[in-house]
Amino acid sequence: MTSFKKSGAITFATQGVTFAIGFAISIILARVLGPADRGTFALLMLIPSVLIMVGGMGLEVANVYFSANRKYKLDDIISNSLFATIALCFIIILICWAVSDARIVKEFLDKNNIAASYLWALILFAMPLMFFNGFFSKILLGREQIIRFNLTNAFQSILQLTSIFIILVVLGQGIYGAVLSYIIAVAGSALLVGFFIFRLGRIRFSVKLGLLKDSIRYGGKAYLGNMVQFLNYRLDMFLVAYFLDVSAVGYYAIAVGIAERFWMIPNSLATVLFPRVAA
Repeated sequence: MTSFKKSGAITFATQGVTFAIGFAISIILARVLGPADRGTFALLMLIPSVLIMVGGMGLEVANVYFSANRKYKLDDIISNSLFATIALCFIIILICWAVSDARIVKEFLDKNNIAASYLWALILFAMPLMFFNGFFSKILLGREQIIRFNLTNAFQSILQLTSIFIILVVLGQGIYGAVLSYIIAVAGSALLVGFFIFRLGRIRFSVKLGLLKDSIRYGGKAYLGNMVQFLNYRLDMFLVAYFLDVSAVGYYAIAVGIAERFWMIPNSLATVLFPRVAA
């Protein structure tokens, strides 16, 4: 088991690397896309993030807790996570399809130059991978696989930077390239997470109802608070998009992204403290 100080230092160093990479990505996106397309891309990234936060039911938190305290077998936690990923994605996709023709949705997309095809690509391809990464990386965190947990985050950032440079800068593909780069990065991270999980336990398609009930019960304690906090941090971008033009969203997204990097120190400590306390 890695010491708390070492785990915190590794996590902080990783977040420092991802900060530098994220800063480089922000510069490339801003310079290549321009304010308007940068704002459109920011909203495209925001929508699936909100869907995951609202639809996740706090199961990520429960995965850290139950992986750390070893109340349930690791194979059961892995299997339930796979089931939850598929089930939640199916439900969210159905809801998105049901509201896709709503007037308010179409007006919002048109006002901010959001192509429905790009949004559906993120919902159908990126969102399931994001759920997979979220659920399974938290199992690594719960088992205090700190190096592997941080490696997956760093790998996604590096892969996204590489993809953006090739597809946007070299090939000049614009928003399409930015969306494709993000999907590639998330997919690469999911493969790495899956590899690490495969070495820890068996990945099966089954569900343990007792664990599922306990996960929803435990995760629900943090779910409402985390969701309100997340929306408090993110709804402002929707407000900017509603009251101003999409170029203002681009400027605002860059400013927010830089400001939030100063959370590295408390985030690093919180990341390694939760599984240690739960254990």
